[in-house]
Amino acid sequence: MRAVTGGHASNRRWWAYATGRWILVAAWLCFSLLIATGCAPSGERSVRGEWSLSGPASAGVARQDNVYSYWRFDRGAVTAHACCCDTPSLHGHYRIEDSSEDAVLLLVTPDSEVGGDGIKVAIVLDPASSTATIQGIGPYSRTN
Repeated sequence: MRAVTGGHASNRRWWAYATGRWILVAAWLCFSLLIATGCAPSGERSVRGEWSLSGPASAGVARQDNVYSYWRFDRGAVTAHACCCDTPSLHGHYRIEDSSEDAVLLLVTPDSEVGGDGIKVAIVLDPASSTATIQGIGPYSRTN
């Protein structure tokens, strides 16, 4: 009587081939997820987006105060606008100096001051109300 061994080797090759393909698919999905999130640290992900000051008199800010009422943070680029005074808009780049669970400290370098010292911008996040305090002024609400 002859032993039946013919199917085992081909089954192992098929299993190795199928397993290898699934590993490649899983790796591709993980890589795609990293690209979709921008490979950003948690502090970057938490501040990324557009933030608007809630009303012209929020937190005691008068119309003539030197306050940016709109901030936009997007993968290292920053834009800030003041709607109620003669403060010029701010366009530049930022990098994270420090971050914790509910606060981020950014170093913002305006495009007009390339090579300069930059401006430190402190952001305190309130996850419960989905608001932020930027430079001690707030609340800012996410607009996107």
